[in-house]
Amino acid sequence: MLILIGRGKYVNKPKILIIDDDDFLIETIKSVLEQDYELLSAGTGEGIIDRLDSETPELIILDVNLPLIDGYEVCRTIKDSFDHDTIPVLFLSGINDLEHRIKGYEVGGEDYITKPFDGEELKAKIQTLIRHRQTTEQYKEKANGAMQQAMSVITSTGETAYVIDFLRESYHCDNLHSLADKVVNVCNEYGLNTLVRFSAEDYTIFKGTTGLGSPIEKSLFDHIPPHIHIHTFNKRCIFNYGITGILVKNMPLDDPDKCGRIRDNVAIIAEGANAAVKSILHTNILNNQQNHLKTLMEHDYKHLKLPTKRIVQIT
Repeated sequence: MLILIGRGKYVNKPKILIIDDDDFLIETIKSVLEQDYELLSAGTGEGIIDRLDSETPELIILDVNLPLIDGYEVCRTIKDSFDHDTIPVLFLSGINDLEHRIKGYEVGGEDYITKPFDGEELKAKIQTLIRHRQTTEQYKEKANGAMQQAMSVITSTGETAYVIDFLRESYHCDNLHSLADKVVNVCNEYGLNTLVRFSAEDYTIFKGTTGLGSPIEKSLFDHIPPHIHIHTFNKRCIFNYGITGILVKNMPLDDPDKCGRIRDNVAIIAEGANAAVKSILHTNILNNQQNHLKTLMEHDYKHLKLPTKRIVQIT
């Protein structure tokens, strides 16, 4: 229900559920609270969870003496519910002794008021409980936020370890095929479906999570401008670092934080792989030059003509 608060502005009235089998008492409570609250009522606590699922109140006023299921058991059911356990319960009873108050506290009740009640006392107790719930919810949200941040840091640390391990291992690769396998494997740790391309001057190799890639996937690398290192389209993302290209086919767009971390980590992997490719190619060139020089030296040695020794006999 909306109430006008001035200049055409409306706010929702807090909902209160009254559970009592005494219709006259319910009407009495409504007359005290109806100006400030939206009031719901029920004559029994049966099916309470279904009721709360459809209409979640800010507070429940609960009579202790109910037919079929007493108020204490109804309260216990509410507090055992994961979705509704934070709803404050204000017990209403004609019995005012320590034993019943303790019993109400043990089943999770937040406060206790006796019949006949004072209207101002009822209002004060309700306001206090609602404020307390709002404060509790705020702390709960902050705690959840802090926990999520902590888990994000832990997750991020684990993900960074994959990158560090890859960079360390990439330095020991002596050929492009084994390096490509390592790129695919580290991307698999993130749950990514990838296609890796290494493009040298005289040949190109492809390695992928599910094969060597389709012709159209392979062609994508040739249509990315050299100055663009990361290009995203839908769930696909290409990391372009010259000789090295990585196509990720399933970026987790539904989780922006994870998506951002993966984008950063795969970019580092691509840069590291690109440096490793250059090192491998340079090493191959040096080895080829050394082998060629060795072949030339062996060839020249075999065909080298040495001068014939002359033997002079002295008489």
